[in-house]
Amino acid sequence: MEADPDVVVYYQAAAEAERLDADWFPSGRLELARTMELLGRHLPGPPARVLDVGGASGRYAVWLGDLGYETELMDPVPKHVEQAMALGIAARLGHAGELAWDDETFDAVLVLGPLYHLVEAAARLEAVQEACRVVRPDGVVAVAYINRFAGLFDLLSSGRIDDPAVWRLVQEAVASGVGPPRASGLFTTAYFHHPDEISPELVRAGLEVDVVYGVEGPGWLIPDLAARWRDETSR
Repeated sequence: MEADPDVVVYYQAAAEAERLDADWFPSGRLELARTMELLGRHLPGPPARVLDVGGASGRYAVWLGDLGYETELMDPVPKHVEQAMALGIAARLGHAGELAWDDETFDAVLVLGPLYHLVEAAARLEAVQEACRVVRPDGVVAVAYINRFAGLFDLLSSGRIDDPAVWRLVQEAVASGVGPPRASGLFTTAYFHHPDEISPELVRAGLEVDVVYGVEGPGWLIPDLAARWRDETSR
């Protein structure tokens, strides 16, 4: 099983290792802080064993390792795996739908990126079922999505929505959930979930859904987010 080449090529060129801490992506710090906060509420305590599926260059794996967790990482992008290994993370190439670990190996599994790059429902089901397979029966699976309307709001805030070609692509993505490939200049092949889809999809895969959170909410739309984040009171 292999990842979509369009997605792999996109991330081979992207600066994903910098995104969560960079001024050029102001909402990254909000995403990072909020995700850490939510994981801190629900993960078992260290030294639990955690698998980060689609963990990119290891930003969360490093953080968890520093807290005393035993972390491993899998990602379909060669550059990400090389970057993670350079940080001392046990990392390997792979696909979320076919994990190379035995049943019930981990205390927690993070699936914070793969599902919004799997357009077909069957592929998303396989990915979550694999997470269920490798986590212990009383373990935690944390899954992230991109909201169906994120692209619409992003392009409204940037003004790019006024381009008729872009507007057509946004209309299609809101209607179907499927985002266009990287040739569009917008993102890469993706699936944007409607909130009502999330719990049924996870239950179908075998999970008991504890809670669904908004991660960034409307905060990422604040025009001067980077400046506000640097000020403790504004943040």
